[in-house]
Amino acid sequence: MYANRKPPQRPPCETCRVELLEENVDVANIYLMTKGQVVTVFDRPVDISIPAVNIVMDMLNIPHEKRYLMLKRVRNLWFERGLR
Repeated sequence: MYANRKPPQRPPCETCRVELLEENVDVANIYLMTKGQVVTVFDRPVDISIPAVNIVMDMLNIPHEKRYLMLKRVRNLWFERGLR
């Protein structure tokens, strides 16, 4: 974020990091692993790849009861922060 500023600046703290709530850790991990796996239309990303998200949820052993909510949260994050 600071590197993209004009003129570039250094962050105020090199060791600062965001501490996620426990319920957001899996969502963040899934998002980080799949954010580049996208569905494109006319070379423009329009959505995150749901099969990719499902594969990562399998890898992380996310219980089936939580998958729909987890998918919704990952997609919401992608649309908020994604490559659109």
